Amino acid sequence: MKQHKSDLLVIGGGLAGLFAAITAREAGLEVCVADKAYSGKSGSSIMGSGQLNVYNPRWGKKYSDVFAQITAVGENLVHPKWLEVMLKESWGVYENMRDWGVEFPCAENEFVAYMEKVHEFAVKDKKEGIKEPPWDMIPLKHREVSPKLRKKAASVGVIFADRVMVTELIRQDDRVTGAVGFTIEEAEPIVFEAGAVLLSGGKNGFRAPGMNIAELTGDPDAMAYRAGADISGKEFPDMHINIARNPVWKGNGELYPAYWNFTDGEGKH
Repeated sequence: MKQHKSDLLVIGGGLAGLFAAITAREAGLEVCVADKAYSGKSGSSIMGSGQLNVYNPRWGKKYSDVFAQITAVGENLVHPKWLEVMLKESWGVYENMRDWGVEFPCAENEFVAYMEKVHEFAVKDKKEGIKEPPWDMIPLKHREVSPKLRKKAASVGVIFADRVMVTELIRQDDRVTGAVGFTIEEAEPIVFEAGAVLLSGGKNGFRAPGMNIAELTGDPDAMAYRAGADISGKEFPDMHINIARNPVWKGNGELYPAYWNFTDGEGKH
């Protein structure tokens, strides 16, 4: 049986897992990232493109206005403390990406104009008088972010266990001290011993037919639940709209004509 020991085991090597792994490693911890596919080139993170929503006070928006708008969009169900943390640390996320070698579609001083051109914010509801987005956005390049984060993680000494299916957490008393799983190719059992375990395998929820992210199976949620964790927030599904012609993996290009077009039970469009 293969065995691996580290200070921190990160299960899931997407954006969240890689950010955590790099941060922990730079703080001096021995870090291992286990991914059932290949960290940096799989999962939903490799499809991360379009934009990164941020708050940058230098761009002129009032923090209170941004906070209120996001809270309203979230039907006042947003956790205020987490929202505060996310907003105030969001620009730092961009700065980390930049410093770690991630390339962007344009220069930093062109971000605002670039996103305004992409989204054509000027055609927003004239009654509301909205001429710009309620929060700031940074453009991202397709298939750019997670490979660069993997490269950065490797450069600081993060260890990768790719193609390893982690199946169960190890509990000792009230602490999680590791995990067990098996290698995909050889089907050999593997044991991870760790001072702490971080689950970062992506959200899980119902996907519309044809949604280009179809592999988020909720493994970490299930492992956490079996280990005794409380699970909440699962009443909100992913409501992306898509088409059934390509039900597993497909880019977004073919779904745009299908946006907000429905056929009811009587066949009416």
